[in-house]
Amino acid sequence: MLVIRKIYNILLFLSTSTGAALLVSTFFLNSDMRCSDSSENVSLVLYYLLGSLFISVPISLALSKKRLSTAQYGLFCFNRYLMAYILFAYAIAQIYTQQFNIQYFGIDQRIVDLSGMDFTSAFFAFKPIYQKVLGWILLAASVTLCFRKTNLLGLFVLLPMMINIVLLNYLFDICLKLNSSILLITLLSILAPYVPSLYKLTFTNKAIAARRPAIFKTENKLYHTISFIKLITIVGYVTLMSTGFFENRNRWYNLNSPILQGVWQVDSIQTQTDSFPRFEKLYFEKGRHGIAAIKNDTVTGFQYMIDTNYHQMELWNFHDFRTLDFKGRYKLLSNDSLLYTGTNQKDSLSILMSRISKYDKVIE
Repeated sequence: MLVIRKIYNILLFLSTSTGAALLVSTFFLNSDMRCSDSSENVSLVLYYLLGSLFISVPISLALSKKRLSTAQYGLFCFNRYLMAYILFAYAIAQIYTQQFNIQYFGIDQRIVDLSGMDFTSAFFAFKPIYQKVLGWILLAASVTLCFRKTNLLGLFVLLPMMINIVLLNYLFDICLKLNSSILLITLLSILAPYVPSLYKLTFTNKAIAARRPAIFKTENKLYHTISFIKLITIVGYVTLMSTGFFENRNRWYNLNSPILQGVWQVDSIQTQTDSFPRFEKLYFEKGRHGIAAIKNDTVTGFQYMIDTNYHQMELWNFHDFRTLDFKGRYKLLSNDSLLYTGTNQKDSLSILMSRISKYDKVIE
């Protein structure tokens, strides 16, 4: 029986140390918000995993039962806090509806032409309130993960959410499989110490006790002081992160300037510029970027800025037409008609556009 208990403690330590190594590796992956599943990243994660086993196996065999339990509990807490730290960013991004975005150009495409990433992003962003609710649930569960008496509740909420995310990434071929798999494995490693207690609860109806800290024998004043400091730190960090997302939204999103946002049919173009592209539609997205559809079935991205006080508007950085740089003023002829007059470089330019209002009913 003692041998079995020793083997269990070693396996528990190895699972916890593996989760810690995988979680740390996510900070060194070469990725952006859309993809992390490169062979280079997979190799990096394997190096961290093998390095963790190379270090943790001798340690688990050398330490006594008490010290091994203390080390395991330390890694257990490390995984909880680092997992919460990572999930806070995802939660705040969802609350500010910045993780999933739906674009006017995207809803103008057929489903068969959408990638798995674009399809799922459009689904989650179609109703912003849905994304916000998910964000608040994720934030609350992440906070409970930081406290000894509530972390099991957080695990019961986070595990189904993470399993769903992993399934979406694999089934819809979204290039974030590696990240989501690491998060799921780490959550399972945090759950591992509770497996015997969950078994007893299921088959013998015995209550599950919170894991006792390895440092404190009783919940004394120092213990409660540390818990209070931890709560203040979490509130401060989440507030600081929220401020950053709020400033980013105000900087890159023209939320207070809905005059231009939407899809506009280009009725006529008058210019002195030779070989001027034959724009058919202009998609002004919520951010300071847009897409121009050209009559030969090609598209090009661009950036724009609008000043509603002086009725000024600029369009620049056309990806396939670097010589285009619009500066001028706009005039609303009606609610659905706009005349833009200005210059492209030094040549005069006039564009008459009419809003296609059906798109405004889709994106809130």
